[in-house]
Amino acid sequence: MAVISLKTICNTLCTHHVVFLKPQSGLSPKAQYELTKRFDPASSNYGRGKTLDSKRSVLHRDLKTIPHQPQLQVIGNGHYDEYEIFVPEEDDLVANRFFRWRIDAALYALNPPKVTLLMAGKVPAGRRQTVRYDAGSGHELDVLLGTTAFVSDKGFARTTKMEFVPHPYIWMSPVRSRSDGLGMVSDGLELPLSDLSPVDEQDIKLALIIHPSAIKAIHFPNGEVMSDLEEVREKNCLFRQCNMASSEGVMGPE
Repeated sequence: MAVISLKTICNTLCTHHVVFLKPQSGLSPKAQYELTKRFDPASSNYGRGKTLDSKRSVLHRDLKTIPHQPQLQVIGNGHYDEYEIFVPEEDDLVANRFFRWRIDAALYALNPPKVTLLMAGKVPAGRRQTVRYDAGSGHELDVLLGTTAFVSDKGFARTTKMEFVPHPYIWMSPVRSRSDGLGMVSDGLELPLSDLSPVDEQDIKLALIIHPSAIKAIHFPNGEVMSDLEEVREKNCLFRQCNMASSEGVMGPE
């Protein structure tokens, strides 16, 4: 097996933004953490950090911390007999939809990590599946089972800045996800800010990264601020649907 230097990986990552290393199934949690830390030696925390009321977070049911390596989270809950984003029974074996939007960032108080490592420890195999974007777009992708899609928002991010809600994963916990996995449904079910942990206004920073579920407002270059939550979500999701429909950034375990 060829030995690849960290410098080569870093240069490739800076050029292409995503690097796929295989096979790495024998990588231990400790080794995965140590590799991640090489990209940012000053960091020792998991991307979202730790909050006092983390059990109220929408992520609590999906992420399980590895006890002896708390910076790593295990994602995956096996088979769902029923799920909110229904696929017609006759298409159940061949079709699916994106589960959720994923990002390793607290989006409040902590800066986002420089690098995120995902390791496919155990994934389904043997056939392919069609991912449907839903929301009336008609777009589909032919993918491997267990696929992760990577999408670049560079053009949008360079001209706008995002404002996120403080403690966003707790704030959004009562809200339903959109059926296309690209944000939340605006039913007015978000927790009031008064029900969240204390908020320090200095920890609310505008960001170039985009998270359609946690977004509160969009700041445009001309000084205009879009703050109507339903309008903000709709604009964000429409942009992502167009972006993803033309994107080739789809990767899956092979």
